[in-house]
Amino acid sequence: LEKAVGEHPGEYKDIHYDYGSVNVNYYSNGSLEFQHINKDSEGHYLCEAKNEIGTGVSKVIFLKVNAPAHFIQKSKQVQVEKGDQAHLQCTAQGDNPLEIVWPPDFQT
Repeated sequence: LEKAVGEHPGEYKDIHYDYGSVNVNYYSNGSLEFQHINKDSEGHYLCEAKNEIGTGVSKVIFLKVNAPAHFIQKSKQVQVEKGDQAHLQCTAQGDNPLEIVWPPDFQT
């Protein structure tokens, strides 16, 4: 299996893909199954088919990995002296558009 990189069709270059902790299953029907996929797996993949009759063919398939919103840090306590300023930061990751909002009354 190879992962392709490039900006436009025709510019793709084959690279060997290091799966790391991603488990991949190959099936005799030509299917490829990723288990425990992550955002690093997103990209263009090159599939090739050939036999003894004629020339081989290939196809580039783009794999899009959708990531839901999630917080990087689960919770944090901020302490300030009375009368000082407090800066509360909420940092999240996920696919765009990603919107971070505070409830209207700012407290739970």
